[in-house]
Amino acid sequence: MKRGLRAFTISASLMRIPGTTIARPRSNPRTVARALNGAVLGRVEIGAIGGTFMRDLTFRGLVLRDTSGAIVARVPEARVRFTLPQLLRRRFIFTEVTLEQPEIHLVKYRSGLMNYEEVLRIGKGSGTAVPPLVQLYNVRISDAALTITVPWRPNVRTAAQRDSARAVQLKAHPGRRIIRGRDGPVQVTAFAHLTTRLQYLLVSSPTRKPIAAKLDTLAVQISDPQVEITDASGQIELRGDTLAFQMQRVALPNTEGVGGGRVFWPQDTILFDFRFNAPRVDLVDLRFVSPGFPAMRGRGSPPRDGGGR
Repeated sequence: MKRGLRAFTISASLMRIPGTTIARPRSNPRTVARALNGAVLGRVEIGAIGGTFMRDLTFRGLVLRDTSGAIVARVPEARVRFTLPQLLRRRFIFTEVTLEQPEIHLVKYRSGLMNYEEVLRIGKGSGTAVPPLVQLYNVRISDAALTITVPWRPNVRTAAQRDSARAVQLKAHPGRRIIRGRDGPVQVTAFAHLTTRLQYLLVSSPTRKPIAAKLDTLAVQISDPQVEITDASGQIELRGDTLAFQMQRVALPNTEGVGGGRVFWPQDTILFDFRFNAPRVDLVDLRFVSPGFPAMRGRGSPPRDGGGR
């Protein structure tokens, strides 16, 4: 019953109903933020809010923080459409979502828990509270900035050895960033100018399913390894520190193909394990695999047995 009342509070805080006549909605960002705070383990901040309040909302200055106050997500403008009955049932199902220039920070704590798992209550040790259903359809994200930060723990004993190991890493991997974090050195990977259109995005569920999405399009520039994806479509799943993907189409500047695999960060570095079939390839696009690849282009047919290239 309390969950139902909390969801109703979110809706009721957006409108005033004197008698039987619906008046102009109240757009009090603090009231709405307080209601949303009950759904996360952290803090929600809202600069301004507008919309019809019965079927769509526009948030400006939307910020999600973890329990330490660090930013998990910052969205200058977010537009969402929804059905009120689902919202009243504490089912945050949005039928259309547009995010303009969001800033998202995924951080792995030294305990092994990811910050988003803590905030959304979907990871081990995140408490006994049941996470809400948060499911998005027809999602458009424009010019996002995403970072993944993991602890960097070289197998060294002294500060001098650590500095030497850091210098070797930075020289061997162009684009790699190793900086001082709150609890020690961390490695940061940036995904810049991320623009995508998703058929759906599952953010949270009462059964703690992993984050999952189906992509129609994707373009992004990755800092480490240094690679630019100009287009992609397929499915992705984020469970803890592992991102699994299966792509029906992947395009780099002069390379096209299909493939699948995973990106994971179990310890002190981000690892890639994937298979890629490319009927059109430019080895310059693949220098993130080996910097020594020559400037060569070619075409071919995908192997019948589905083997990787």
